[in-house]
Amino acid sequence: MARLEIVNGEPERRVIVTLSRRNLLALLQKLDMDGSFRQIENNDCYEDGQRTPWDPGEELLSELAKTKLVLRSEDDAEHYASRPAAPGPMHPATETFIREKGGWSPCQG
Repeated sequence: MARLEIVNGEPERRVIVTLSRRNLLALLQKLDMDGSFRQIENNDCYEDGQRTPWDPGEELLSELAKTKLVLRSEDDAEHYASRPAAPGPMHPATETFIREKGGWSPCQG
């Protein structure tokens, strides 16, 4: 499944989500699956190198908050509908790949 890492640093806090190719493909497939919630969930979460509590009672032994990672997918029309401006272009090879796989690209006009 996916893994979440929260790194509290200066001057910023980073949230890193690591997803295997297998799970990325599963999430993409869920976009077209009738009745799918179009998401995957996992509790493999870390903050500053420490696993966050998940099992009952673990939160009593840790100062960290109980954490669940929820990765949700949306189709392009849904995702970009509420944005005031289109997303910026990506590397040309990436734009070509997106178009070939049926995704929307601002380079399409």
